[in-house]
Amino acid sequence: MDDTTPDIQTVLDRLERAEARIAQLERENQTLREENERLREENERLRGENERLRKRVQQLEHKLGQNSSNSHLPPSTDDPWEDKEDDDDGDDEFTFDFGGDDRAQGAQPGHEGRHRELLDADEVDHIVDVKPCECTDCGAQLTGDDDVPWRHQVFEIKVIRQVTEYRMHRLRCGECGHDQRAELPEHVPNSAFGDRLCTWVSWMTGQFDLSKRDAQRMVQEGFDIPISLGSICALERRAQSALAPAYDEAVMAIGQSDVLWVDETGWFEQNERNWLWVAVGDDELEMTVFHIDPSRSRAALEELVDEDYPGIVSSDRYSAYNGREPEKRQICWQHLIRDFRGLAARDGPAADVARTMLAMAFLIFFTLSLIRDERYSRAKLERRVDEVWRPAILQILTEAANRDDAPGIFENLRDREAALWTFAYVEGVEPTNNRAERAVRPGVIKRKLSFGTQSGDGSRFIERMLTVCETLRRQGRDVLDFLTESIEAMRARSAPPSLVPKSIDVAPS
Repeated sequence: MDDTTPDIQTVLDRLERAEARIAQLERENQTLREENERLREENERLRGENERLRKRVQQLEHKLGQNSSNSHLPPSTDDPWEDKEDDDDGDDEFTFDFGGDDRAQGAQPGHEGRHRELLDADEVDHIVDVKPCECTDCGAQLTGDDDVPWRHQVFEIKVIRQVTEYRMHRLRCGECGHDQRAELPEHVPNSAFGDRLCTWVSWMTGQFDLSKRDAQRMVQEGFDIPISLGSICALERRAQSALAPAYDEAVMAIGQSDVLWVDETGWFEQNERNWLWVAVGDDELEMTVFHIDPSRSRAALEELVDEDYPGIVSSDRYSAYNGREPEKRQICWQHLIRDFRGLAARDGPAADVARTMLAMAFLIFFTLSLIRDERYSRAKLERRVDEVWRPAILQILTEAANRDDAPGIFENLRDREAALWTFAYVEGVEPTNNRAERAVRPGVIKRKLSFGTQSGDGSRFIERMLTVCETLRRQGRDVLDFLTESIEAMRARSAPPSLVPKSIDVAPS
């Protein structure tokens, strides 16, 4: 055997060392594989965490950028010092102005000013003739009369407290000796405060948002009449009882309107959540009815709008209105614009759909402006909706609703697509619910000032006073006279005045 040939033992030793090295490498490899798997899992977890945080940041940025133009926040939440022009970064493909402008405050060029008309002579309490005594040029004495003098009228108020004392005498019968005291006349209230004062207090707290304490000060300091806070509440209860017949009649009559604009806003009664509902009739009915209810459900809606109401209901997308057939509804496009503006500010396919819907809203309002200017006809609008707009929007909504990551608004609108276009087919229907939103605004202001009501009587007072004041305003009637007549009719047990136009039949079916 060659001396350079390793012996068997040496080969075995080398083989053993090689196997040991292989085993060590396999263990190191296994460790690396385990570490790699752990890092993979950690990477996936961090990716998921990063995506979750990215979405959260996007949501917070979206929420931070919300205002009354791109969400359902009220205008009162907008920062008054915020420059809305800075919000537009110029990246949006579609940028439209759906409300508001950069006009200066006050009357605009071309506006016809309003001038107070002089009262007729028989409407004036005092006439004072003022004549010049001498000529300013030569000093001669002036005499005679001006056939057409220059007239200047000064309006002034004079608050006079009137106190009437009724002395009920007690007389003894000469025949039987019975003592008989006179009864208070029927036209005199049992309260220490008369009907006109009750009217004024109710008017101040019910329409002009004075607190009960402010009303107390107004009566005491303005009229020199001592009155307590409890008496203010008692006068409100008297007024709300007197208005009950007119209010009940108005609730029955509101269903005679061909179109109803309906909205609701939060309210509080004894710090419990309630809702202030409003239903606004059309221009023929000229009535507005308010109702405070503990619920925001469909049953609460039906307290104002019967489920069998045959007319059109204009509203936002809130689910309580979904019980009505889409053909009997009009969904407010102004609410949709705010929703779509909010979606357009986000990333993803929903933003593209939202921009398309904003473009459609622009076409709708632009076309309606042409109709108002008599440069376009309603017949053309109806054909345009049937042949172009409606099929295109339905396809867009359907495709968007079928996406798993799409917001629910698209599915909601797809299922009620007919309610987007009622304004095009029915005369008198508007594409917005602005009438109801404007009507409910006094209730929002009251809630912010007074934090709601503290009893059922207080809620009844608010809903009846809002109903009476808003309806009379629309009808051009005097609120003070109506309130006084209602209170006097309650005491005299006579027929109360009515809010309902004479042409409307409110007899129960």
